[in-house]
Parts: sequence; C-alpha cells; structure tokens
Amino acid sequence: MNLKNLPLLFVAIPFLSSAQDSTFQLKDYKYRTPGFKALSVNFSLSGSLSESNQSAGNEYLNKSFDIGPSYLTYNKIVSTNQRLHQSNASLLPRFYSSKQASPSEEKSQRLFSTSLQWARSDRFYKRNLWFIEFGNILEVTGDKSRRDQVALITTDNRAIIKNTASIGVGKGRIEQVQDAQMAMYILKDLKEQGLLDSDIDPEVSNAFAQLITDINNRRIFDFRRRRVYELTRIDSFLTATRLVGKTDIRHFTTLNDNWSFAINPFRMHGTAWFARLKPGIGYSRFYAQWKSTSTSENTSENFAWSLAPELGVEKYVAVNLKWQQSLGASLSYERTRERVIQKTVSAGSSSQTQSDGYASEVSARGFAGLGYFPNTRTQVGVNLVATAGYSNDKAFKFSPNLYLFANYFIGYRTYLNANGSIQYNDYESPTLAYNNILNLHFGVSISHILF
Repeated sequence: MNLKNLPLLFVAIPFLSSAQDSTFQLKDYKYRTPGFKALSVNFSLSGSLSESNQSAGNEYLNKSFDIGPSYLTYNKIVSTNQRLHQSNASLLPRFYSSKQASPSEEKSQRLFSTSLQWARSDRFYKRNLWFIEFGNILEVTGDKSRRDQVALITTDNRAIIKNTASIGVGKGRIEQVQDAQMAMYILKDLKEQGLLDSDIDPEVSNAFAQLITDINNRRIFDFRRRRVYELTRIDSFLTATRLVGKTDIRHFTTLNDNWSFAINPFRMHGTAWFARLKPGIGYSRFYAQWKSTSTSENTSENFAWSLAPELGVEKYVAVNLKWQQSLGASLSYERTRERVIQKTVSAGSSSQTQSDGYASEVSARGFAGLGYFPNTRTQVGVNLVATAGYSNDKAFKFSPNLYLFANYFIGYRTYLNANGSIQYNDYESPTLAYNNILNLHFGVSISHILF
C-alpha cells in the first residue's frame, strides 16, 4: 500500500462503525475541571534493530537495548469557560547499550542520560471561541557515554539547556471527553445486564459524566479510602436518579469492574486552528576525549537564538464509544543564529576557534491517527506522522513515521503498555554522509498512576 493513502484510510474506517449507544454523544460533553492532577511512573524494557545505508555503499547493522525506570510524569489540567491550562513535567533517566557491526569493524556503546522537560500552555477564550495563547517549553538534558572500538576509546559528556516560548491567537476548542466515555460504558453494561429500572436519559448521562470528572479531581492518597469514596458517590448517583432501584452483588461488581479495573484514556473532540510566534534560546556544551596511542580532547560550546512563526490546525473526532480519529497539519519557518566556540587539545598543543552563522528552515508536519477502544480495559491505535523540511544549505529531509500502541489495564491504576514504530528518514544534502535510515522499534512497559 502506498503510504500517501494511509490518511485516507484513517478517515474512512471510523465512519464505517456503528453509531453511539445513546442519544448522548461524546462530542456533546464539555470537560470543565478546577484542576485535574496526576503523577505517574513508567518502567520500561525495550530494544530495537536498525539498518542504515551509507552513500558510499557500506551497510551497518545496529542492535540496541534500553532499561528503565523510563520516566516520571506529572500532569495538570484546568478547564473553565474562559481558560484552558495544560502543563506537564517529566523526568527521564535512561541506560542505553548498543552494538554496531559492519564488514570492517565492530564497536559498542554505553550511555546514561537524564532529561527534564517542563511544558505549559494557556488559552484565554473570548467570544465565539477566539483565544489568545501563551506557552513555554523548557528542556534540560545531560548525558555521559563511552564507546569502545578495537584501538580507540571515546568518552563524551554533554549538557543542553533550551527554552522556547510562544504567543499566538486562534479559534476553536479541543474538549476532553474521556469521562463521558466512562459514564457511557458503565450505563451500557448496567443496561445489558438488566440492572437499570429506567431508560438512559441524555441529561442524566451528561450529569453522570460531570460527576466522574469531579471524582477524578479529588486527591485522596490512601487507596482504600479513595475507592470507597468513589464507588459510594457513583452508587448514590445511580439510586438518586432512580436509574437503579435495588442494588445487589451484580450491581456492585459491574460498577467495580468498570471503575476499578478500567482504563480511562485521554480522548478528545473538537477543531482548532492557531497562529504562533515562537522565540527560543539555547545553550549546549560538549566535551569529548579520545584515547588510543595518545590522548586528544575537544570542547564545544554552542549559543543559539531562534524565532519561528507557525500556522496550524488540529481536529479530533470522538466518532463513537469505540472509535477515535485525529488529523492535523502545521507549517513553520525558523530562523536561527548560532555562535560556536571550540577548543582542541592534542599532542600537547591547544587551539580555539569561534564561528557565527545563521540557519533557516521551512518545515511542514502532518499527522493522522486512529484509536479503537473495544472495552474499558483495552485500547489500541495507530498514528502516522510525517515531516518535511528544506534548509538554507540546500538540505531536504522527509520522514514518514508509523507508530503502533496497545494498552491494557492489569490492576488498580496499573497499565501494561506495548508500542512499536517504523521510522524512515530520507536526507538529501551535499554535506551529509548518508541519505536514508530505516529504524524498527518495539517496547513493553508498565505504568502506574501514583495519585
């Protein structure tokens, strides 16, 4: 199948599925919360195999292995009629080991790295869903690696600090509808088992979804107390609205199964376009040492300033209870000024150079995704992300990447995750030594939401 036809397939498949299970639609739900917060930890074990073809005709076979804990993440959402705030912070420690073999040599690499990222975005809404947007992304990365070859040992130390702000305007709103999905699944299962005394009313379904949103915003760290509180509020709602008259063990187990042993993934609905201006600043320091018959050292410092206008649109469609669709595209132009200071020490002598230069790049990005939720504990999906860019040094790059994922709920707030990707990067540049790389990746991890 031609890759360019995949987005059309993503658009067509969901609309072939059945309609939603009640007159209450996921797209009708308005997610309003004074402040959802979640802290989660992810443990991962993954490996990859890649093959790259050099322009000179040499072939390399790469094997790599990763071990975690993979990352610690904190998320926060505030959603009101006037403001939508989203922020997250993540800490990623990583150990990486790889081996590379070619017809002429073999070498190994070990890497330990730590990265911290903090991102936030605020949209202040005016009339007719027009908004003003402010955002910021801060990234701090440090790593240390060692590479062993037959007659050469190389050690590297790297530190990077980068901050990118953004200011923009746009129109439209992306709503979170996962709590409405949970409400519909609970009511659907109760109805199928004959445990409801009355028909499901759209207003009651909406109120039930709002109740679930309120429950998810209550921070109770003691798991036992939290579970009693959550199930009590759900049971009280069902009896107060006279959806359920008499409760029994089947009623309790149905609620407990859908609530305690269920995944509540982020699902979104809505369309928004935006125009942004993104100024950025960055600093990086790289130190390398080579040991063979003699020792050489190189230190490089890079200072960068950038400015990038960006125009884009995103569309998310909660087609029905089981199908999710996403589409989006953006176009940007980035102008960067760099100052590089290099110091080299070799054979008892040292030298230092400084260079200043400008770089510019026009880039386009598009994505299409499809998600499937057959029940409350399983989700699978596929995403196609393609980027293309052309820079002032006459380099062209094109990268279509296909990502697959599957998540399964195995316990209280604990998830089993599997993911894979096929990534193809094509570079055409007078100065690059290679022109294409194909990467295959797979991974399995366990995630747990602490509170």
